[in-house]
Amino acid sequence: MPHSSQRADQRFVAKTSDTIKAQLLTLDGDRVESIDCDLNDISTGGCAVRASLDHGRDMTVAVLRVHDEDSGFELEVAGKLCWQQQKSVGSNSFGFRFRRPIDNALIEQMVQVGLVTRRQDDRSTCGAIIGTRRAHGRPPIGEAVLEDYSSTGVRLTVDTVPDVGERLLLTSHSGEGGSVRVVWVSSHAGVNQCGCSFVNLASSRAINDAVDRALA
Repeated sequence: MPHSSQRADQRFVAKTSDTIKAQLLTLDGDRVESIDCDLNDISTGGCAVRASLDHGRDMTVAVLRVHDEDSGFELEVAGKLCWQQQKSVGSNSFGFRFRRPIDNALIEQMVQVGLVTRRQDDRSTCGAIIGTRRAHGRPPIGEAVLEDYSSTGVRLTVDTVPDVGERLLLTSHSGEGGSVRVVWVSSHAGVNQCGCSFVNLASSRAINDAVDRALA
């Protein structure tokens, strides 16, 4: 199968420590066949899966089923395979395009229960209070806790949820500052969180270096 164009919507990557087990349900004549696979990443428009199949197998229409016993999360969505790449003997990666886009709330639920993550780079946990400042005229966020950080962004627990797209100025305990842009927000079980990406390399270095020194 030829490679299709890349998905434009944001992908959420399966956490490497907990592989997401799934099944592809396909038609083999009049018989429904269930094929075990691993979910590599997912977006509202599709996903990538890995399965042990004969390379070149004709499998164009299928149903993807995900059931996580620990969290109770379930997903069943129809679609078709749009590309195939052989990774090793008997193991292939497939692009699976959903027939209809799934709701963002389903992916948010996968994030909340710890099945997928937004950032692919390595994160470091923190848990320290960090200073935050919004644009002039906006109400203060209040106390903010830096839950984790990486070279590309941070995850904060906040008193007041900011707006997606707005900029925040973060200030470490030692006074170093860096600017971030809010990418996502979430309110679940009374806990408000937001994920932010650094707006430039200087901000990333300033915050990462300051927190690394504080935790050393």
